[in-house]
Amino acid sequence: MGGTIFSDEEAPTLHNHVVSIVGFGHDEETNKDYWIVRNSWGQYWAEEGFFRIELGKNILGIEAAVAWAIPGSYTIKNVPCTEQGTLCKGKEGMKTIQQEFVDPSVYLAQAAVAQE
Repeated sequence: MGGTIFSDEEAPTLHNHVVSIVGFGHDEETNKDYWIVRNSWGQYWAEEGFFRIELGKNILGIEAAVAWAIPGSYTIKNVPCTEQGTLCKGKEGMKTIQQEFVDPSVYLAQAAVAQE
């Protein structure tokens, strides 16, 4: 990433499509914190489909309507169907291994309490 950090506080805050906040960072040159955002318009838009927007000012309303999900479990191993279909026998034939998701903030909170 090497483009500009969008920081127009006068920009409209109405939503017209969904984007995904995928990270954050700090620009030493401008001394600004920013969100890294994936747009849905494809890799040829902005910084290969991503843009940076100043953090903490709700520019474009990006911080006003945020939603997230925490999965109960996720697949850590998935053997897809073979071309001949030998592994495609419905749910019984699929070879997946599930693992329970534990929110990392739980560990951080426990570590903070332990240090007190």
